[in-house]
Amino acid sequence: MSDNDQYKRLIKESLKNIRKAHDENYLSIFAGAGISAGSGLPSWKKLIDILAKEIYGVEKNEDPLVLAEKFFNENGHINYYKKLKNLITSRAKPNVLHSEIVKLNPKNLITTNWDNLFEQAIDEEGMFFDVIKTDTEIRTPTGWPKFIKMHGSLDRENIVFREKDYLEYSQNFPLIENYIKGVFSTDVVILVGYSLGDPNVKQIISWVNFHSNNAKQDRGQNGVKTIYFIKTNAAFDPIEFRFYENKNIHVLYLSEFFDKKAENENSGHESELKNFFDEIKKEKRYDTAFVLDSEEIREIDNILTHFDFSALSKKIDDLTIFKNASFKNELLKCFLLFENHTDDKDIEKIHPLYRKISKKLLKIES
Repeated sequence: MSDNDQYKRLIKESLKNIRKAHDENYLSIFAGAGISAGSGLPSWKKLIDILAKEIYGVEKNEDPLVLAEKFFNENGHINYYKKLKNLITSRAKPNVLHSEIVKLNPKNLITTNWDNLFEQAIDEEGMFFDVIKTDTEIRTPTGWPKFIKMHGSLDRENIVFREKDYLEYSQNFPLIENYIKGVFSTDVVILVGYSLGDPNVKQIISWVNFHSNNAKQDRGQNGVKTIYFIKTNAAFDPIEFRFYENKNIHVLYLSEFFDKKAENENSGHESELKNFFDEIKKEKRYDTAFVLDSEEIREIDNILTHFDFSALSKKIDDLTIFKNASFKNELLKCFLLFENHTDDKDIEKIHPLYRKISKKLLKIES
């Protein structure tokens, strides 16, 4: 079997692992600047080229983090943020990739982007996330999936961009850093919208290697789950693949899987990613028959019309017996518990059940 054939089999197996993680709620997605490029915002490389011209008058091949530091020194805090906000405007609108990622409803959606496009997509799609832009905000979870802007946000003027910001990251974002490091041992992680040379990816890889080495020392095994790096508009490169495989990162070249030639690079990037997100949502095994049949409707109607609380309690008990209740029965149980509640304490007990069922519903609707 050729390398390409073996690789195509690996992609199919990887998609099964990713689907399982999604359905069982241990999928985390890291999203980079490539996701926002379709909204007209500059890519990482384009941003660096713009800043180099701002400082030197020409593009310059220089360490991007050092260049950002020089840009800050030349402009000062106020003008630094003013110019960056002009380049990464808050007037930009989310594109289909923001929406598709949000609708996946992952356990954690983590971005190194500073823009507000994911926040807009969350609002537009009616989704519920804990939005975390600063270190202190991670202390007050609500039980929803987390959307973490791990490199800060332009509206908070706390972004990570300069060399100094990366060097002092552990001091400025200790809680976010520790949380994200933990994600690599508990979740299947996808990196999307990045280039392999992106300093943000290098930071993530260094965390993975550090965590992996510590796990081997502590438990004699690798405590990090496989990480998938998504690459679009690119043919399978076996040397590159093996290089990153040694770092516990599987590069998924989507062109090899979907085997479709795009009209141009941008359309290929978007169409391959959209197909990939659609693949993740396939083969869900939830019971989506939410509607009660006529006999069930008559039974519930009779109980509620005659205020038969004894029958109501029995019905709730019957629904509780089943360990793997259908989605419809879980919804019905929540409704009947609400109808049967007597005080605020009962509501406090019912609320976690509603929250759990709502999260399932959001996954199905997406």
